[in-house]
Amino acid sequence: MPFSYTNVPAMGVSLLREALRSRNIPCDLQYFQFKYAALIGERLNRRITDCFPNLMLGEWLFAPALFGDQLPDPQLYVDNILGTYVAAHGRKVAEDIISNLPYLRSTTTPFIEDCMSAVPWKDYKIIGFTSTFAQNLSSLALAKRIKETWPDKIIVFGGANYEGEMGAELHRHFQFIDYVCSGEADLLFPELVKRLGANRPVDDLPGLVYRQSGKTIANGSHATPVFDLDALPYPNFDDFFAQLEESGLTTLPADLRLLIETGRGCWWGAKSQCSFCGLNGSTLAFRSKSSDRILEEFTYLAQRYPKVKGIAVVDNIMNFRYFQDVIPKLIDKNPGLSIWYETKSNVHKGQLKQLKQARIESLQPGIESLDSSILHLIHKGCTAVQNIQTLKWAREFGINLGWNLISGFPGEDPIAYQHMAEMIPSLVHFQPPAYGEISRLRLDRFSPYFEQPEKYGIVNLRPSATYRYIYPFSEDSLARLAYHFDFDYADGRKPETYTHPLNEAIKMWYSPTNTGSLLSLTTDGRIILYDTRPTAHQKETVLKGVAKIIYEFCDEGRTLPSIVRYLQGQTDPTISQVDPGTLQPLLTSLIEARLMLYVDNHYLSLAIPISGLALEFIDSLAASQPPD
Repeated sequence: MPFSYTNVPAMGVSLLREALRSRNIPCDLQYFQFKYAALIGERLNRRITDCFPNLMLGEWLFAPALFGDQLPDPQLYVDNILGTYVAAHGRKVAEDIISNLPYLRSTTTPFIEDCMSAVPWKDYKIIGFTSTFAQNLSSLALAKRIKETWPDKIIVFGGANYEGEMGAELHRHFQFIDYVCSGEADLLFPELVKRLGANRPVDDLPGLVYRQSGKTIANGSHATPVFDLDALPYPNFDDFFAQLEESGLTTLPADLRLLIETGRGCWWGAKSQCSFCGLNGSTLAFRSKSSDRILEEFTYLAQRYPKVKGIAVVDNIMNFRYFQDVIPKLIDKNPGLSIWYETKSNVHKGQLKQLKQARIESLQPGIESLDSSILHLIHKGCTAVQNIQTLKWAREFGINLGWNLISGFPGEDPIAYQHMAEMIPSLVHFQPPAYGEISRLRLDRFSPYFEQPEKYGIVNLRPSATYRYIYPFSEDSLARLAYHFDFDYADGRKPETYTHPLNEAIKMWYSPTNTGSLLSLTTDGRIILYDTRPTAHQKETVLKGVAKIIYEFCDEGRTLPSIVRYLQGQTDPTISQVDPGTLQPLLTSLIEARLMLYVDNHYLSLAIPISGLALEFIDSLAASQPPD
């Protein structure tokens, strides 16, 4: 159901479809998201889907289709939620959405009726809904109408919105939901369907929420997870592409992507869960497919859907083992796919080069901060210099990064934001964070912040205010069904009072007027640096001798003692016998010129190397404007 992207299929139900069919149980998938995108226009549908998750705009739009006049005055949501958000962020991005709100809200109830007439519901015994992010109210509204019309139909819900306590609470409120599958449903749902078809008891199935004598019963907090991922079927996306073609959308998505899953859970989170992360819920344990299965699945998808050249890996984190067995094979035999992946940011330069060679051209590296004290505070397992190296090397290899800077972590040192603001002018030739501003910390269910708020200095934990405008339930009930939460800081801090300088620096970084770059060319025993950034001190700098060797060595962050040892190991006596006392002024001059960065007691060269270009061509670039 809406809202979801029209350029990617649904992974979960595509796997369940094949699991059922392998058991000779006929199953169809319905992508009503296409029908709604065609109704309101694909651009507006994408804008709503892209909205910040805890605005829950898509949920609010469909709330009247479920609750009618039981909800607060809609203008209160517009003023108190959307209005507050726009005022806080200074974004005009929401203006076209706000101007269309009356129209959008008027479409949802008729749309549900269109869904009722679009499918021969009477032909089906079991009707399942998958619900993630802003898909819940539209799903509930349609499920309610189906049950009203055909009371004998069995309605099953699952997905991220129904995990644990959330699923039980929603089941308790909505009598038309017969069953909820909590957690990974790969094993649970097919067994549920099989037993229902044979009129066998289901009350012993782990992770199932059901009703007994009118009372909601939760059989454990989650379903039995899949440990052997190789045993899963290949996902089948035939329904997605057939219905997309028939949808009547005036503009088909230009960035169609297939989906593949190579692992589940988070190997880092299993050791030291990031304090703000609520992903994975109760299934944090990391599991991974074998390298042979992964390569076979890439090949299968490329051959089955040859017109689609992009693929997104849905894993929360890349298994670093893949650098030994999967990535080299993808380099050798990539089936013509441009790949998106999520990974930790502490990758080495050689690993990033491998990823690019394997056509893994887009990464989400989970950077979140450029200050090591904050990264340590939130248990990220990386440092600021590692994050900045990743930004630099990704630019060098032409890898697109999706990353955020987040503020408002309990216990963070406000001075860290001043330090980051002072650092940004040296980094403006790297890819900026998303949205062009700092993202405020979002507190989600299942995160350590949620599970142990007092430990982290969090007080007055409560459901996000948005829920009050989309569910006519009590605060206690909202607390059980909510995924997003508001909170206060025990020390009374207000992060916006100390993040302003960094936010302004990021806006400058993100600005279309921020053109130019910092390039380096090694030629004739010297490095020539060409600096056309807005922050440039001079356009051209030539480094020779000790300065050249240090600058090259500091392509990766290096401490002063390691620089001294490296120089002392050189065969040239003019280098190996250099007075260490002369190095500090040299390093300081490079830092002041913003050609080098000093962070975490490490020195990092900032120029992007350009290999194989003629000197005169570089000169012409420096005289005009280098490519981004």
